[in-house]
Amino acid sequence: MKQYKFLMVIGVLVIPLLVNSDSFAQEKNIIEEVKAELKHLKQAYDTEIARLEARITELEKREVAAKPRAPEFVAEARVMDLAAQSSGPANSATAFNPQIGLIFNGRLTSFSNEPENYSIAGSPLGGETGVGPEGFALDETEINFYANVNNLFYASTTVALEASDEGVEVELEEAFIQTLSLPGGATLKAGRFFPAIGYLNENHSHSDNFSDRPLPYQAFLAGQYNDDGVQVAFVLPTELYLQIGAGAFRGADFPAGGASNDGLGAYSAFARVGGDIGFSNSWRFGLSFLHADATGRTTGGEEALPLETLSFSGNTDLLIADFKYQWSPNGNTTDKYFVLQGELMRRYQDGSFNDIAFSGQDTGFYVESIYKFIRNFRVGYRYSQLYPENTIPLALLGTDLDAAGISPNNHSFMVDWAHNEFSLLRLQFSTERTQFNTDSRFYLQYIMSIGAHGAHSF
Repeated sequence: MKQYKFLMVIGVLVIPLLVNSDSFAQEKNIIEEVKAELKHLKQAYDTEIARLEARITELEKREVAAKPRAPEFVAEARVMDLAAQSSGPANSATAFNPQIGLIFNGRLTSFSNEPENYSIAGSPLGGETGVGPEGFALDETEINFYANVNNLFYASTTVALEASDEGVEVELEEAFIQTLSLPGGATLKAGRFFPAIGYLNENHSHSDNFSDRPLPYQAFLAGQYNDDGVQVAFVLPTELYLQIGAGAFRGADFPAGGASNDGLGAYSAFARVGGDIGFSNSWRFGLSFLHADATGRTTGGEEALPLETLSFSGNTDLLIADFKYQWSPNGNTTDKYFVLQGELMRRYQDGSFNDIAFSGQDTGFYVESIYKFIRNFRVGYRYSQLYPENTIPLALLGTDLDAAGISPNNHSFMVDWAHNEFSLLRLQFSTERTQFNTDSRFYLQYIMSIGAHGAHSF
């Protein structure tokens, strides 16, 4: 009996140990299985990360090969980054719908001189040159349509609506096609557009830093040169951004006129170089040339009387040197940046005004600085100056070609507030001496956009 009791005690003590031993063994196996599964997941994760990194590297190499440019400098941000578009035919539900945008531009102005008497001493003006009406007024309202045609071409159209006392004027500002995939960094543009001369000419006026164009643009280009033609540009595969190009145009816009030479009345050439200095500084320098022929080109302000106009036949050569420097902390322009830019223009005219022989040259320049000191506010100052030709035939004394010893100049100060890139309010004060008296001007301007909104150039 004692033996049975002894065996029972042994069983009570040993059996739980055996059961626990088996349980411990099972738990140990489970832990090993979890560890093995975790190791497998880590290996799969590392493999996937390596694959994605290799894919990114491959795509970056393709992008650089397709569109060579300086590593850290992007100088030509156009309406869209053309290289980023699909390389094949569009197949989405919106494949045939272009991007559409509207720019609203209005102002309240006050001038000390009568705006209809606007003129610039020594510079007969193109027909659209002027300061516009006083008081409440609409500047140009722009409607933009643009899209990729396919993997080879991009197309864009800008229609401007301008209100006046006579009604609403509709003007086709731009309507062009542009290639997407020419080899060697080449781009071909054809149609109506703003040629690549100087710095401001390519840009729509609503992207300017001031409410009006500087004096040299008013005097030499009637604000902006716009013509029908073709232009080719090459971005060269160099360490610095380097672009060269040339164009041929109809010659219908000021300073050309009359579409001389069977509709081949103007041509241009340009070269641009730029780059970065560290992470915070960027720069660009350019040289450009415009040759324009004119046949019976009538000059004079918008309100000029027939007896005050001059008819010019001959050729105009315009040389432009432009520069831009920009500083922003580590390249971040969101909160703070400083911009210094300017252009120097030299104009040569050879021909006749009202059948009176004339040959002369004049010079103009502007320089402006913009400082964004907090996220939404900027301040700016611009100075522009003209040096007209003072040696003119006696028969042309007293006309707009006669500078009478005046060197026109302009001082402009502005402060603007932008909630974001789609809305801007600007207050500007300018003093301008283009005749014997000085005109003081106040501008309160708004610029609003809805729909698609393209990037502005550097």
